[in-house]
Amino acid sequence: MKKRYQRDTPHNLVGLRKPRLDLAKKEAYSTPNVMETARGCPHRCAYCAVSLFWGYRYRFRPVQEVIDEIRSMPPGAIVFIDDNIIGLPSRAKELFKAMIPLKRKWYSQADLKLARYPELLELCAKSGCQWLFMGIESINRKNLEDVGKSRVNKVEEYQESIRTIQDAGINVFGSFIFGLDHDDKTVFDNTVQFCMDNRLPAANFYILVPLPFTRVFEKMEEEGRILHRDWSRYDGNHVVFRPMLMTPNELLEGYLYAYRSLYSIRSIVKRTPGPRRDISRALALNVGRRLNYRYFEEGCR
Repeated sequence: MKKRYQRDTPHNLVGLRKPRLDLAKKEAYSTPNVMETARGCPHRCAYCAVSLFWGYRYRFRPVQEVIDEIRSMPPGAIVFIDDNIIGLPSRAKELFKAMIPLKRKWYSQADLKLARYPELLELCAKSGCQWLFMGIESINRKNLEDVGKSRVNKVEEYQESIRTIQDAGINVFGSFIFGLDHDDKTVFDNTVQFCMDNRLPAANFYILVPLPFTRVFEKMEEEGRILHRDWSRYDGNHVVFRPMLMTPNELLEGYLYAYRSLYSIRSIVKRTPGPRRDISRALALNVGRRLNYRYFEEGCR
């Protein structure tokens, strides 16, 4: 036995075997139909391990193989676990065109540049997209520059991009990171207000995780800011490093405060109503987060 097994070249996704989803307990998942159409990412964000793991180039499954797998799935919405399903717009167009006749609802992950491609956005909506999980990450331009995401995420375009995507009928599920080097204690209120002003139907907050081998980890290790190596707490819900502009405890308390505020009754009422696709899921998600907050807080502490 070896300590580590690693290919010299990335795996070819042509003919990728279907996972045995029939072995999973369907009642344990809100959406049991899960599949993958691509791997890899050319962006080299300092905090992210996706490129380190899957490579710095997109690799795609043949569109026809994706369509065949969709047809083999039982009824219900589909979750595509691609890290960025619109990463290569030309391929995304091909995929979405092929999906339109299937009339299936689906969810996935993408970035805000979708708003810059009207034809792609239209095809995305027509193909059945209901939700897109989007890494907005930070509302501070300096943070985005530090981690290498300012080319994709442009703070001055956030409001228009989100409105454009949601006006097309696609719900934007925002994702934000707390604890980046330009975050101070005002980041929590400001981010929650951003979510409310842009009427995001849902959002996730994460505490920055300096994952091993990423540039963020190497920088923090060199600066002596890593607090411990208990990998079980490197999960986005615990503080495992020393922030620049606040204490570790202030970061944790602010993170919990942001969740309480975003999923307060006032915030839910302001963000979720209106002519949305999948409004029942939006309401269920928000109410569920509110009801489960105490359990969530206990896990973070």
